[in-house]
Parts: sequence; C-alpha cells; structure tokens
Amino acid sequence: MKQNEALALKDLNENDSQSILPFFDIPKPEILDELNIIKKIDQAKKYITKYWGKDKLFYIDNYDIPDQIEIQNNHNYKFVLDSLDEFNYIPTVGVNRSPKHLSVTKMCINKKKLSIVALRLIPSDFEDYAIIKDSLNDIIDNFKNYKIHLILDNRIINDKKSAKQLFKNITQFLNDYKIKENHEKIILTGSSIQANIAEHVETGKYKKILRYEWILYNLICHKMNTHFIYGDYGVVSPDYTDSDIEPELYQNVATPKIFYAHNRSFHIFRGKAFKTSPRGFKQYFDIAKILVKKFYYRGEHYSIGDKFIFDKSKEKDNPSSQGNWYRMLNNSHITYVCRTLSKKLSVK
Repeated sequence: MKQNEALALKDLNENDSQSILPFFDIPKPEILDELNIIKKIDQAKKYITKYWGKDKLFYIDNYDIPDQIEIQNNHNYKFVLDSLDEFNYIPTVGVNRSPKHLSVTKMCINKKKLSIVALRLIPSDFEDYAIIKDSLNDIIDNFKNYKIHLILDNRIINDKKSAKQLFKNITQFLNDYKIKENHEKIILTGSSIQANIAEHVETGKYKKILRYEWILYNLICHKMNTHFIYGDYGVVSPDYTDSDIEPELYQNVATPKIFYAHNRSFHIFRGKAFKTSPRGFKQYFDIAKILVKKFYYRGEHYSIGDKFIFDKSKEKDNPSSQGNWYRMLNNSHITYVCRTLSKKLSVK
C-alpha cells in the first residue's frame, strides 16, 4: 500500500467509493528487518486513517513480509492486526501461510469479535485442488463459525498462454471445490502489468496490451454461470517497487509512463529517460496531449484523474511526478472499473 494508491481512493466520488472494498497489503521495505517493517506498518496505518478512515471496511494482509521475521517476539501479522485494532478490517489467511499466521489471525478475530475472514489463494494453490484439499479443509474448519471471502489472486498474468492455463485451473478448481457451501463472496483478481515496463514497451513508444484480468473474469463468470466479484491491482503491478533501483541510478533509467484502460485493453504510453530527454518531466504534458485526443479518453468531467490528464494536456501548473500520476491514473481506473461493473450488473 503506497500513499498514491490511498489518495486515489480518497479522490473517488461517494458512489464509486461506496461500491468498492479495498485490499491493502503492507509493502515490503527495502531492508527486511523488524524496525523497517514496523515503519511500513505505521505508514500504512497513517494512510488508511487519513485517506480511507477507521470505520470503512477493508482487507489487510502481510503477503510480502516473510513469516520468519518477528516483531516484539511475535508473528509480524499480529503486530499488523494489533496496530489496526480500532479499524474495521477483514484479516487474511491462506494455505501457504505459517501456522503462527493462522493462530494470531484467529486470536485477533476472537478479540475483536469479527465475523469475516478473507482466504487468499494464489495460482500455485489452485493448480490442483487435490494437493491443497487437506490444508484448505483445515482452514475452513478453523474458521467455520465465520463468513469466508475467497480471493483467487492471479497475481501477474503474463500472456495469452498463461491466461488460458489460469482459466482452465480456476474453473476446474471451482468445480472440484464446493465453493457455495463455504463462501459468502468469491473474488477474482490479478494484473496484466509487469513490474518492469520495459517488458511491455520500449522508451518513447506506445503499446496496447490485453487486460487479461478483465477477460479472465468475464470468461469465468460465463463458464460457471455464477456472479463473482471483480478485483485488480489498478495501474501498478503487484510486484512493482522503486526499492529495486539504486537511488543514484533512478533518474538515469526512470521514464514517464501512463496506463489507461478501455474495454479489454490497457493503453500504455512511455516516454524517454527524464535525465536524457530534452523535455524531461515535461514529457507528461506531451503524452497527455496525445491521450486526450484518443477516442477512448473519457473526458475531463469523468473523474478527478481524467480532469488531471486534461489539465496536463493544457500544460497547467507543473508536469507533476510519477507518484502523483499513479494517484490520478489509479483514480481514473477505479472509477472506470466501478462504472463498467455497475452497467454490467444493471443489464442482468
């Protein structure tokens, strides 16, 4: 969970905000130790307080934090949940988590008298139901007195071949696993965006890629003749982190990048390195001018994010930073997804 992601939620209008249930992951710090993890947890708490609120419901997880790192001689997830004791959260478990993770989750649920727990599965979990059947049943038994939200997290969907395999695995898994008996909600989520934009498009270029997470969701809903809940990672890859780049090298390699969803596709615009391009950060102005002329641009009044894009196409104020662009692009994206899903449901 980064500040720009939280701000994107804060910027939503009331109707769109009420139609989502965000999932917050504690970010992995550059240095994986107790002190730095505490800093990330405190930072996440601050962002949730300021930009989402204590009373509004959200999922919380420590997926990127290794189980073996303890905080104050306890499992790190206990520290996460204790830190958010005053918040209205849904804790998360999974078949790939340590027994300590499950026990501290159960303890915190009982302490707060919560009624819901999220069960998050990743692609390796739903490759074969038979392999995880016993572990899955243990979790179901452990939390049999609670409502369970099943989250099938596809993480990054690399290509058409991967999407086809995931479709096969998920539909088979859902057929083998008696989902309706155990789960109040079933959520399908994932991302088509790689952590390294170079895997999508060269510098100074444009490319259209498929939104496999959206395509997969629609195919599975149709195949299973069941309504699932859609989720995605916005316009930032689940594996993305600036900490992988040495600070002194960042300006040499960093480029402006804009992701804009329309129907089954992401439109990706990438500039050249800030340091070597004569336009530097003003490349954001140039890209915005191109985007607002496209047929799929939704107009300046569609969302705060779309208004921001329009203003930058007019070179209003400074070109801004990539972090703030992510905030605005995520706001535009979430708004678009909410309204697209609302239309789909109203048709049925």
